Amino acid sequence: MESKGVGAQGGPENAPENAPGDARGDQGRGDEGRGDEGRIDYAVHGHAAYITIANEAKRNAMSLALWRGVRDAVARAHADPDIRVMVLTGAGDKAFVSGADISEFDSTRDDPEAIAAYDRVVYGTCDAILEGPTPAIALIRGWCVGGGMQLAASCDIRVADDGARFILPPAKLGIGYPIDGLARLVSLMGPAVTAELIFTAGVMNAERALCEGFVNHVVPMDEIDGKVTGLVEAISGTAPLTHAAAKAALRALTLSPETRSHAEAMVRRCYDSEDYREGRAAFLEKRTPRFRAV
Repeated sequence: MESKGVGAQGGPENAPENAPGDARGDQGRGDEGRGDEGRIDYAVHGHAAYITIANEAKRNAMSLALWRGVRDAVARAHADPDIRVMVLTGAGDKAFVSGADISEFDSTRDDPEAIAAYDRVVYGTCDAILEGPTPAIALIRGWCVGGGMQLAASCDIRVADDGARFILPPAKLGIGYPIDGLARLVSLMGPAVTAELIFTAGVMNAERALCEGFVNHVVPMDEIDGKVTGLVEAISGTAPLTHAAAKAALRALTLSPETRSHAEAMVRRCYDSEDYREGRAAFLEKRTPRFRAV
């Protein structure tokens, strides 16, 4: 099983944030490419949804339409009871996401109201990944820049190739970083590392990203699909109610008492579920459990 989006055009010398052009979110079960037009591909393999940002001509730069497309694809995966895990990736091997499509900023971020509306879409997309019940894996090849780091940080597990590079470039663009965006990065890497990356706009290689806690695994490019497939298979075979409760509990560690209460209720639900009874029975009977999210 491989994620979609193999083959890429030339990569960046120093990971520019974008290139101009139009793009639209277009999800279909196993969509195929249509030229250089940006789109979101959605494919299902077994119990896994593969969501691919396909905008190779612009190194998978994110337009507002693509952010909406990812949001819709994530919602689709969360809503499908047959989906146990989703994988987010970028087409080709040059970039996961090379950042925002700055060419559209004059129309999408030209005043405070437009900036607020833009940020609601971006962080609404990230929140949809974080807050939904389905575990999410980011499969990162090549450059992961700006909004790409935000998207990856919203996933539960991140797997990068050993040539991956990570950059937070707002200081080069005069962009203020919203608190919501910083919070997830700080939760993974801590305030000192996050501050350094933002202040310097420097490049963090894959090895350092692993040491700082931003990624879970670093593997050679030719082994990354196999690594992610192994994770997908392991997650697909375990209890989805446990996944959902764990995601809620992890969020509650840094969020409000109301969120913590909701997470605690989800944990209690696991113990009152048919899946919990099935898991115990399967263990005693030495067979593979058949979880149904009930």
